Amino acid sequence: MDGRNPHELRQALKYFEPDNPYYYQCPVFRVLVLKLVFLKFVKRIVGRVLGIPYGLREEDPQVDDVSDQTFDSVGKKLDGERVAKLSSALARYALCYTFIMTVAWRKAITYKRKHPYVYQHGDFEDDLRGQEPVTHTEYKSFEADIDEADREERFRQKFLKVLSPVMSKRDSELIWLRKAKKWEYRDLSPEFEKSIEALRVRVHRLWPKAEEILSDPSVQRYLFGEDGEDDAKHD
Repeated sequence: MDGRNPHELRQALKYFEPDNPYYYQCPVFRVLVLKLVFLKFVKRIVGRVLGIPYGLREEDPQVDDVSDQTFDSVGKKLDGERVAKLSSALARYALCYTFIMTVAWRKAITYKRKHPYVYQHGDFEDDLRGQEPVTHTEYKSFEADIDEADREERFRQKFLKVLSPVMSKRDSELIWLRKAKKWEYRDLSPEFEKSIEALRVRVHRLWPKAEEILSDPSVQRYLFGEDGEDDAKHD
């Protein structure tokens, strides 16, 4: 959570003071408030993943497109009752922030996978064209974030690939999010549109076979080795 502007955070927390679940389920909160408070953070993470320089993100159509997809998804899947149960405005803000950032990251990764050449980096001067130019240190930090996202996505693709012979892609995604990303069942429920108990049962049934495959030494080398290592064995 970005805490570099305490005044801005205090202003945002006013929207998270109610503890009425109906408030967090209503369209005004889901459509207007969330976008008002979190749009710049969503654009930031989407821009990082897509590799679009910081100063060019505000008016970039790809960033706008993925941001809109993010808020559409959040508006449908945010658990208002869970938000309302938290004891403070800060806790409710933090939960919404984490959920929205996760959705934004996944939407951006999916978009980038479908459009691998969205933006071709120029030189560092491209970052100076916007109203909020970045320093060289910030620029390098953004590049590091992009590299980390790319590494995780490559690992995820390998993970899904080794499980594909024994389960569907959707089931592999469930195992990935629950076992590798440590998602709680309450977060998986809206994502997979199934009850918490149904997902518990599903993971319980899937995990033994997945664990057997993932613990195989050759699979371990494939997953954690250099890109391309042992690829032929898993084609």
